[in-house]
Amino acid sequence: MICMNILYTGTQYGSSGNFKFTFEKPILLVKGLNKIALLSVTVGFANYGAFFDLQPAGVTGPVQLIANVNGVITTKDLSNQQWNYMVGLVGEQKKYYTGSVDSLPWNPHERGYSRKFTWFIANFNSPVVNESIVLDMAGLGKGHAWVNGNSIGRYWPSYLATADGCKESCDYRGSYSPNKCNSNCGASTQRWYHVPRSFLSNNGNNTLILFEEFGGDPSSVLPMTQDQRKAFTN
Repeated sequence: MICMNILYTGTQYGSSGNFKFTFEKPILLVKGLNKIALLSVTVGFANYGAFFDLQPAGVTGPVQLIANVNGVITTKDLSNQQWNYMVGLVGEQKKYYTGSVDSLPWNPHERGYSRKFTWFIANFNSPVVNESIVLDMAGLGKGHAWVNGNSIGRYWPSYLATADGCKESCDYRGSYSPNKCNSNCGASTQRWYHVPRSFLSNNGNNTLILFEEFGGDPSSVLPMTQDQRKAFTN
């Protein structure tokens, strides 16, 4: 993620097997001092191949300004500028995810309105049945979720499966192929998130904390039992 003079510029991420990429976006500079901010998040590492343990992560550079003036390309390398850095997020350091955040200036959320890099909090009642529940995270972008201070992992429902490859009929007979009987083409690859019963409060009152990176509407998040989910998806 890149911000220029506090304004969001853009985000890009590598794909499976292609961790290195070049990120270029047009920016607007002001006269005088300009500030550029880069946020790098490591979601995963290479896990196979020769010397996979030496694969770099994060911003490996260079960081350059490229200008096109009347067809003449000029480049200014910012790699050797004076940079400052901070590890992690203020909300992580202050443990917003624990739910003990009554003193924080939480603002009411407007349904249908999404914000990037924002913490969200909501309370929900768990089902009275003695079973775990799932959270329907459709409508969110990418981020991290906690229930009663317990991490249920990172979510990324905006990452969609390939839109083609599904067929109306399904027949497993014949030679094996990993593309046989594909389903949910074009749908979210990470929609349902399991919440262990041990994470839930005995009195039914629970706190859900979300840290949303890409921008999504948290009002669409829905807790349900496993049986309700099966009925919902059938």
